[in-house]
Amino acid sequence: MAISSQLNLKHSMQIPGFSINKNSNCFIIAEIGINHGGDYIVAQEMIDAAFNAGADGVKLQIVDPDDSYSKNNESHSIFSKSILTEKQIYDLVNNNINKGIVFATAGDVSSFKKCINAKVQLYKISSGLLTNRPLINLVAKSNKPMIFSSGMATLKEIKSAVEYARLSGCEEISVLQCTSIYPAPEETLNLSAMNILEQNCNCIIGYSDHCLGWLACNTAVALGAKIIEKHFTLNNKLNGADHKISLNYKDFSLMVKDIRNIEKMYGNGIKEPHKDEIKKRDSLRRYCVAKNNIYPGELFNINNVVFRRLGEEKKGIEALNFDKIENKKAKKLYKSGSIII
Repeated sequence: MAISSQLNLKHSMQIPGFSINKNSNCFIIAEIGINHGGDYIVAQEMIDAAFNAGADGVKLQIVDPDDSYSKNNESHSIFSKSILTEKQIYDLVNNNINKGIVFATAGDVSSFKKCINAKVQLYKISSGLLTNRPLINLVAKSNKPMIFSSGMATLKEIKSAVEYARLSGCEEISVLQCTSIYPAPEETLNLSAMNILEQNCNCIIGYSDHCLGWLACNTAVALGAKIIEKHFTLNNKLNGADHKISLNYKDFSLMVKDIRNIEKMYGNGIKEPHKDEIKKRDSLRRYCVAKNNIYPGELFNINNVVFRRLGEEKKGIEALNFDKIENKKAKKLYKSGSIII
């Protein structure tokens, strides 16, 4: 079932350079995260590749390992090797404005301050940060749009986070259906939950994907997702779990192409024939034709009339109107194969 538009929902979200609504194209995010490994040049190469592949936005993960993780947590070691300086973050965000929007998940308060100084214009609240109210409060008060991922969370927790962000001053909010398993098996994705999220959170809904391939992203768009987030890499063979669940340039490009083609299929929702169908429908529909000789005074019936698609001949009575001649007397001779007029 596609996401309902019958309810009085806030079907719009304004972010710098984009207006996302039920009639707009899907906003496609390339999640670079920390796949750059702390290398600024690689990060810029990834940003260039992601935009060239058709992404509308590129997301970084900005984290202070000491503030976000205890030292015996595996993430502390991983993120310690992937740190960008505040100047590098600023350059990545501001030197690519003409290509799209580069934004961030700020994993902690100190990282959020770096993002503010770097003039980040859009923030993602990851699934692991959904209950981090002090951080959500700061981001909301910055008056920047927020995208929430909903992995691991109950509906009550998601609604609570969204309502808290709104009370803290954020007007532009979206929520992404997400399963925080890496990679996520197909049976865990629960894409139909987007409908419930939309009704309960009253905002633009999308999907953050951790499944292999991109079929789930295509399906989510077909179901009404207006934001898609997919991990991006330059090389799936690089070390690190995110590289394995990411799409490379070629595959990300194919996903974008699929999504844009799906959007072309939406139409306007009004059931009416296309102008090109109208041009040829007369040649495709069926018309009343004498199955055998029908003599004057003989009754037209289902046994002596067939319904044929005609060629270049002048058309007669459509099968649609057979009831108007059925059991009526023929006024002249209709030879077998002649069109009844």
